[in-house]
Amino acid sequence: MKKQGFDILKGQTIVSFHIWEQPNYKAASFKTTTHKYNLEITDEGAGGNDSDAYLESITGGESIIGQEIVEVTEESDNYGAIIKLITDNSKCVITIIHDHNGYYGFDYEVCECEL
Repeated sequence: MKKQGFDILKGQTIVSFHIWEQPNYKAASFKTTTHKYNLEITDEGAGGNDSDAYLESITGGESIIGQEIVEVTEESDNYGAIIKLITDNSKCVITIIHDHNGYYGFDYEVCECEL
């Protein structure tokens, strides 16, 4: 598995995406014509603190299926991140939330997997 930023999706055509529930969070994957990419969110304060980082939502995901990603924007701070996957006709917005007590960070990455 190779870890990447969301920029790896630029120039690729999304053929499907999937969101599934884990015990304490949601997970997501994106498939292109040649690869599968999993979104991984890591709470850097794991182990007995009240920090929690998780996928809140993916909106507009259906609207980008079959379209090439032409632009990727990412905005993040200590409270979460908003990632936009933009095509010529629409956009998908991925929202990550980081609930914390002020001391711990979080990270998110896209991991390239075999189809």
